[in-house]
Amino acid sequence: MKAHSRAVKGWNCTISIGGLGISPRPSWLTHGHGEHSGRYGNVVNWFVPHGYAVYAFDLRGHGRSPGPRGHIDRWDVLREDLKAFLMLVQGQALGQPVFLIGHSMGGLIALEYVLHYPEGLAGVVVSGPVLSEPGISPFLIALARYWHASRPG
Repeated sequence: MKAHSRAVKGWNCTISIGGLGISPRPSWLTHGHGEHSGRYGNVVNWFVPHGYAVYAFDLRGHGRSPGPRGHIDRWDVLREDLKAFLMLVQGQALGQPVFLIGHSMGGLIALEYVLHYPEGLAGVVVSGPVLSEPGISPFLIALARYWHASRPG
């Protein structure tokens, strides 16, 4: 996948695109927490030979995108970022059906997105979406809060 930076809604993020051909079927990939779009080369390598173009972007605070690592102020920011990027994909789709693929936290973002904006998608595929609170020990939660509070910026 080729990666390049692009400003969307005043936010400079990294977009990766793989498999652009004559008339590929577009799909959009949304990664999980603590990941980045570059981790999905195996997915791209499967979809591209089957006639799909794969678009992905690094969520705010992930991969090459700016922002505090793994932090957002509000959940709806992720949904609206996904909406802006899907509009880019749909603009290049030339009438082809667009599919949304999400893994882990990306699966949750994809499901939440389609509940708000079901139009314009041919389908949604999710793997391992985060649908319940993770089973994290209270000690690790306290340790993470302490570590976060003790770090500058």
